Amino acid sequence: MRVMVLQCALINPPFKIPSDPPHPPSASMIISDRKIHTLIMAKTTAIRTGKASPPLLFRHISPGPGDSTLQFRLLHFWEARKNVKGGPGILLGIEMLMIDAEGTLAQGFIGQNRRNQYEKELQRGRIYTLTNFYASNRKVMYHVADQRLVICISHASALPKDEEDIEGILTERFRVHSFSDFEANCDLRGDLHGKV
Repeated sequence: MRVMVLQCALINPPFKIPSDPPHPPSASMIISDRKIHTLIMAKTTAIRTGKASPPLLFRHISPGPGDSTLQFRLLHFWEARKNVKGGPGILLGIEMLMIDAEGTLAQGFIGQNRRNQYEKELQRGRIYTLTNFYASNRKVMYHVADQRLVICISHASALPKDEEDIEGILTERFRVHSFSDFEANCDLRGDLHGKV
Protein backbone atom coordinates (compact mmCIF):
# COMPACT_ATOMS: atom_id res chain seq x y z
CA MET A 1 0.00 0.00 0.00
CA ARG A 2 1.30 3.39 -0.99
CA VAL A 3 0.84 6.45 1.18
CA MET A 4 0.94 9.91 -0.30
CA VAL A 5 1.88 12.78 1.91
CA LEU A 6 0.85 16.27 0.88
CA GLN A 7 2.55 19.29 2.24
CA CYS A 8 0.65 22.55 2.22
CA ALA A 9 2.05 25.97 2.84
CA LEU A 10 0.11 29.13 3.54
CA ILE A 11 0.09 31.47 0.60
CA ASN A 12 0.09 35.16 1.32
CA PRO A 13 -1.94 36.98 -1.30
CA PRO A 14 -0.37 40.05 -2.90
CA PHE A 15 -3.43 42.12 -1.98
CA LYS A 16 -5.17 42.98 1.25
CA ILE A 17 -8.47 41.21 1.94
CA PRO A 18 -10.94 43.71 3.43
CA SER A 19 -12.41 42.70 6.75
CA ASP A 20 -15.53 44.88 6.34
CA PRO A 21 -17.69 45.02 3.22
CA PRO A 22 -17.21 48.23 1.18
CA HIS A 23 -20.88 49.21 1.52
CA PRO A 24 -23.17 48.60 4.47
CA PRO A 25 -26.02 46.19 3.66
CA SER A 26 -29.28 47.83 2.70
CA ALA A 27 -32.45 47.42 4.75
CA SER A 28 -34.05 45.26 2.05
CA MET A 29 -31.06 42.90 2.08
CA ILE A 30 -31.31 42.56 5.85
CA ILE A 31 -35.07 41.94 5.73
CA SER A 32 -34.78 39.36 2.93
CA ASP A 33 -31.94 37.62 4.80
CA ARG A 34 -34.14 37.52 7.91
CA LYS A 35 -37.06 36.07 5.94
CA ILE A 36 -34.84 33.38 4.43
CA HIS A 37 -33.30 32.64 7.83
CA THR A 38 -36.77 32.47 9.43
CA LEU A 39 -38.06 30.10 6.73
CA ILE A 40 -35.01 27.87 7.06
CA MET A 41 -35.33 27.86 10.86
CA ALA A 42 -39.06 27.04 10.65
CA LYS A 43 -38.40 24.08 8.34
CA THR A 44 -35.52 22.84 10.50
CA THR A 45 -37.60 23.15 13.65
CA ALA A 46 -40.45 21.25 12.02
CA ILE A 47 -38.05 18.48 11.00
CA ARG A 48 -36.40 18.30 14.44
CA THR A 49 -39.55 18.45 16.54
CA GLY A 50 -41.82 16.55 14.18
CA LYS A 51 -44.39 19.35 14.40
CA ALA A 52 -45.48 21.24 11.34
CA SER A 53 -45.20 25.01 11.32
CA PRO A 54 -48.49 26.95 11.49
CA PRO A 55 -50.30 27.51 8.18
CA LEU A 56 -49.21 30.46 6.07
CA LEU A 57 -51.57 33.43 5.77
CA PHE A 58 -52.55 34.90 2.41
CA ARG A 59 -50.62 38.12 3.09
CA HIS A 60 -47.36 36.15 3.44
CA ILE A 61 -47.57 34.52 0.02
CA SER A 62 -45.08 35.63 -2.62
CA PRO A 63 -45.22 34.99 -6.39
CA GLY A 64 -43.92 31.66 -7.61
CA PRO A 65 -44.11 28.08 -6.35
CA GLY A 66 -44.83 27.55 -2.68
CA ASP A 67 -44.36 24.38 -0.64
CA SER A 68 -45.82 25.85 2.55
CA THR A 69 -49.24 24.98 3.93
CA LEU A 70 -52.27 27.23 3.53
CA GLN A 71 -55.43 26.76 5.55
CA PHE A 72 -58.61 28.48 4.40
CA ARG A 73 -62.38 28.30 4.21
CA LEU A 74 -63.83 27.94 0.71
CA LEU A 75 -66.56 30.57 0.44
CA HIS A 76 -67.63 30.11 -3.16
CA PHE A 77 -66.50 28.46 -6.40
CA TRP A 78 -67.71 28.62 -10.00
CA GLU A 79 -66.73 27.68 -13.54
CA ALA A 80 -64.46 30.17 -15.29
CA ARG A 81 -65.33 30.53 -18.96
CA LYS A 82 -63.98 32.58 -21.84
CA ASN A 83 -66.85 34.05 -23.83
CA VAL A 84 -66.98 33.09 -27.47
CA LYS A 85 -69.24 34.92 -29.89
CA GLY A 86 -72.16 32.71 -30.84
CA GLY A 87 -71.14 29.84 -28.57
CA PRO A 88 -71.33 28.57 -25.01
CA GLY A 89 -67.79 29.68 -24.17
CA ILE A 90 -64.57 27.85 -23.49
CA LEU A 91 -64.21 26.32 -20.02
CA LEU A 92 -60.94 27.52 -18.46
CA GLY A 93 -61.25 25.93 -15.02
CA ILE A 94 -62.70 26.63 -11.59
CA GLU A 95 -62.37 29.96 -9.78
CA MET A 96 -62.49 29.93 -5.98
CA LEU A 97 -63.02 32.60 -3.33
CA MET A 98 -61.20 31.75 -0.09
CA ILE A 99 -60.77 33.35 3.35
CA ASP A 100 -57.97 32.72 5.86
CA ALA A 101 -57.75 33.02 9.67
CA GLU A 102 -57.09 36.79 9.47
CA GLY A 103 -60.20 37.36 7.36
CA THR A 104 -58.20 38.09 4.19
CA LEU A 105 -59.93 37.12 0.96
CA ALA A 106 -57.96 35.52 -1.86
CA GLN A 107 -58.77 34.17 -5.29
CA GLY A 108 -57.88 30.61 -6.20
CA PHE A 109 -57.84 28.81 -9.53
CA ILE A 110 -57.97 25.17 -10.59
CA GLY A 111 -57.07 24.71 -14.25
CA GLN A 112 -59.15 22.72 -16.72
CA ASN A 113 -56.66 19.82 -16.70
CA ARG A 114 -57.07 19.33 -12.89
CA ARG A 115 -60.78 20.15 -12.69
CA ASN A 116 -62.02 16.54 -12.60
CA GLN A 117 -59.56 15.67 -9.84
CA TYR A 118 -60.76 18.38 -7.41
CA GLU A 119 -64.30 19.44 -8.39
CA LYS A 120 -66.09 16.57 -6.62
CA GLU A 121 -64.27 17.35 -3.35
CA LEU A 122 -65.13 21.06 -3.25
CA GLN A 123 -67.87 22.15 -0.83
CA ARG A 124 -68.79 25.70 0.08
CA GLY A 125 -68.09 26.59 3.71
CA ARG A 126 -65.57 23.77 4.33
CA ILE A 127 -62.02 24.20 5.64
CA TYR A 128 -59.19 23.02 3.34
CA THR A 129 -55.45 22.65 3.74
CA LEU A 130 -53.42 23.30 0.59
CA THR A 131 -49.79 22.36 0.11
CA ASN A 132 -47.59 22.80 -2.97
CA PHE A 133 -49.30 25.62 -4.84
CA TYR A 134 -48.26 28.27 -7.34
CA ALA A 135 -49.00 31.98 -6.78
CA SER A 136 -49.22 34.21 -9.83
CA ASN A 137 -50.16 37.85 -10.33
CA ARG A 138 -53.86 38.29 -10.94
CA LYS A 139 -55.24 39.72 -14.13
CA VAL A 140 -56.98 43.04 -13.52
CA MET A 141 -60.12 42.19 -15.46
CA TYR A 142 -60.69 38.84 -13.71
CA HIS A 143 -60.03 39.71 -10.07
CA VAL A 144 -62.63 39.02 -7.39
CA ALA A 145 -60.59 39.83 -4.27
CA ASP A 146 -58.21 42.59 -3.22
CA GLN A 147 -55.30 40.17 -2.88
CA ARG A 148 -52.82 40.81 -5.73
CA LEU A 149 -51.99 37.13 -6.20
CA VAL A 150 -54.05 34.20 -7.44
CA ILE A 151 -53.32 30.88 -5.73
CA CYS A 152 -53.20 28.21 -8.42
CA ILE A 153 -53.45 24.47 -7.86
CA SER A 154 -50.40 22.83 -9.45
CA HIS A 155 -49.69 19.24 -10.49
CA ALA A 156 -48.06 18.54 -7.10
CA SER A 157 -50.79 20.14 -4.96
CA ALA A 158 -52.64 18.38 -2.17
CA LEU A 159 -56.03 19.81 -1.14
CA PRO A 160 -57.56 17.69 1.65
CA LYS A 161 -60.65 18.75 3.62
CA ASP A 162 -60.17 19.34 7.32
CA GLU A 163 -62.64 17.30 9.34
CA GLU A 164 -62.80 19.74 12.24
CA ASP A 165 -64.34 23.16 11.77
CA ILE A 166 -61.99 25.94 12.84
CA GLU A 167 -63.85 28.76 14.56
CA GLY A 168 -61.09 31.30 13.80
CA ILE A 169 -61.77 31.22 10.06
CA LEU A 170 -64.89 33.23 9.35
CA THR A 171 -67.84 31.66 7.61
CA GLU A 172 -68.94 34.75 5.74
CA ARG A 173 -67.99 38.38 5.38
CA PHE A 174 -70.32 39.21 2.52
CA ARG A 175 -73.14 37.88 0.40
CA VAL A 176 -72.79 36.61 -3.15
CA HIS A 177 -75.34 38.33 -5.38
CA SER A 178 -76.77 37.38 -8.73
CA PHE A 179 -76.24 39.44 -11.86
CA SER A 180 -79.88 40.59 -11.80
CA ASP A 181 -79.30 42.21 -8.36
CA PHE A 182 -76.44 44.27 -9.76
CA GLU A 183 -78.24 45.06 -12.99
CA ALA A 184 -81.21 46.49 -11.04
CA ASN A 185 -78.93 48.91 -9.16
CA CYS A 186 -76.36 49.77 -11.84
CA ASP A 187 -77.99 53.08 -12.91
CA LEU A 188 -77.90 54.65 -9.45
CA ARG A 189 -74.76 56.65 -10.40
CA GLY A 190 -73.04 55.85 -7.16
CA ASP A 191 -71.27 53.16 -5.23
CA LEU A 192 -73.09 49.84 -5.03
CA HIS A 193 -71.72 49.01 -1.57
CA GLY A 194 -74.63 48.69 0.83
CA LYS A 195 -77.20 48.84 -1.99
CA VAL A 196 -76.99 45.24 -3.01
